[in-house]
Amino acid sequence: NKYASAGINNIPKIFDAWNSYVSKSKLVLGIDFGGIVEVVTSRNITADTNNQNLQVVNPNPNIQLPSFDERIQDLCGNSTNFSWSWKNFSKTLLPCYTSTSKDPQWKYGFDDNAKQPYAYQQQQQPNSPTQFYYVSYEDFQSLKSKIDYVQSNALGIAIFDITKDTVDAKLMNFITGNPNQNNPNNPQGPNIPTSNPKTTSQPSSSNVGAIVGGVIGSLIFVSVIVAAGYILYRRYRPGKVVTTVVAMFDYVGKEENDLSFKAGDVIEVLERGDGPNDWWVGRLHGVVGEFPGK
Repeated sequence: NKYASAGINNIPKIFDAWNSYVSKSKLVLGIDFGGIVEVVTSRNITADTNNQNLQVVNPNPNIQLPSFDERIQDLCGNSTNFSWSWKNFSKTLLPCYTSTSKDPQWKYGFDDNAKQPYAYQQQQQPNSPTQFYYVSYEDFQSLKSKIDYVQSNALGIAIFDITKDTVDAKLMNFITGNPNQNNPNNPQGPNIPTSNPKTTSQPSSSNVGAIVGGVIGSLIFVSVIVAAGYILYRRYRPGKVVTTVVAMFDYVGKEENDLSFKAGDVIEVLERGDGPNDWWVGRLHGVVGEFPGK
């Protein structure tokens, strides 16, 4: 996916796929307040963007890109991504609602299908297969299309990292419907008001509810799973008689849930491992933890 956040044309497909396993009431739409700077090859970057035909080039990890904040190495070591936050990105490229920007080398584009803005900078000569620096991002037009979808489907929104927003929180203000700002329109997409039109003088309760509800709902869901796992993990095995063992050596735990003890300590055994070298679960001085069974 060439977008930091999925385009509106793909979001319904993503939710439908996840809905096969998880109820939509538990799903939230993730939005990133930043972009990934990529190197792409294209003969016609506008057409290739709209048709999703951009060819991404895996750059040398040491490549000197014109702008980015953070170098993100793939865990498998196969590729490197370059993140560019909205707060820094906007200093260079805004206003990106015309064909130019503060930096004349960057040009602005808008994907009509995905309702997603992007910026690009040519590396080579025109009129030939060429490479571009390319970054897509969220703006008020793309956010509006996603907010409309979330509201109409009673979903939630989760922001990956709000510190990527500007100091005056332009993107968050738009999502929550704060009208006290002057946000320009996108000339290449349908004009939108300077604030989320779902609101009047106060932040939209439905927008705020979508964000808060989505985030809290996700946290509750994860918390329930973790709590259930913890309870199941700590349960005594059926038919096991609680016994004690005497420590034959000193042991200092290396992990947070390890049980430390000294030679001669009497440990109450809560759960035995299957083999002689497995870890057991025990209680000592009111503390429950894992300890080596041998």
